[in-house]
Amino acid sequence: MDIEVIKPSDGYLADSWKNLVSDNRDKTDGPVVFLRTRTKMDEMPLKKEIVISPNQMLFLPIITTAINTADNPSLDSESKRRFEANKDIDDGENPPDPKNVTIDGKPIVDNLENFRIESPEFNLEVHRKCELEEVTYQRGASLPTVAAGYCILIKSLPKRDKPYAIHVKANGSGTYSTEAIYTVRVK
Repeated sequence: MDIEVIKPSDGYLADSWKNLVSDNRDKTDGPVVFLRTRTKMDEMPLKKEIVISPNQMLFLPIITTAINTADNPSLDSESKRRFEANKDIDDGENPPDPKNVTIDGKPIVDNLENFRIESPEFNLEVHRKCELEEVTYQRGASLPTVAAGYCILIKSLPKRDKPYAIHVKANGSGTYSTEAIYTVRVK
């Protein structure tokens, strides 16, 4: 595949979680568009259509976790949160199968081993108008958080008449899994 894909910097993972709990988690403006997945708890894959320009990057979370004291009050230090986030990812599909991360039905990369990242500690502020139902954190709260997981950054998609079909699914710890199907038009 002639699409340039790189390992995102660790700050992008924190930014993706901040975006997820914002008041507009599906915005497509700016240099990076943060895609998201739907969890198995939702019983169906997330299906979205988006329009981007060829100079925008796409951040694609394959399987990630964010850990803070709202998950467990005993995780009262960065090192404890970091350990728990990495343990959660280790206990899942590690690394995810590249056949389950595709553009137009073809794997985006041959091996996802080198696409594991963890964030610096960041404050996760859940916006008061956050519409994400599975977020149980108190709205307006600011929680010291560490995230970890597998992600890729698609540097750009060339313009073409036909939309791109991006599909991602992965299994996490226990019964947790994620899946998303994106139809991406590049204008």
